[in-house]
Amino acid sequence: MRNDKVFPIITLCGSSKQKADYEHWHKTLTLQGNCVLGISIYYGVENPNYNEENDTKKLLEAIHRQKIRMADEVVFIMKPDGTLGKHSTEELEYAKSLGKEIRYVYSVVGYE
Repeated sequence: MRNDKVFPIITLCGSSKQKADYEHWHKTLTLQGNCVLGISIYYGVENPNYNEENDTKKLLEAIHRQKIRMADEVVFIMKPDGTLGKHSTEELEYAKSLGKEIRYVYSVVGYE
């Protein structure tokens, strides 16, 4: 059976150190009937030089900005203390500059 329904596109944003939260919200938002775009590489978890600017990090940031442009809504996962990190704040400003609908969700797992 073919289903031609168009599902809202949501892009998840937040610290790439929050892998468990990304997985939780990706699943939750998908089961609510959304097409969810998130990060594919948890750079903050997988790379010991997370804060170092390099070509890989620049590539991942550019791809994620394209996902923001594609989104109907951008959902930001707040850190356990209720804040956003530097890069997430930059993504928030970018999403706002594009007139994207913004929503905030909160860490359910947390991270170190």
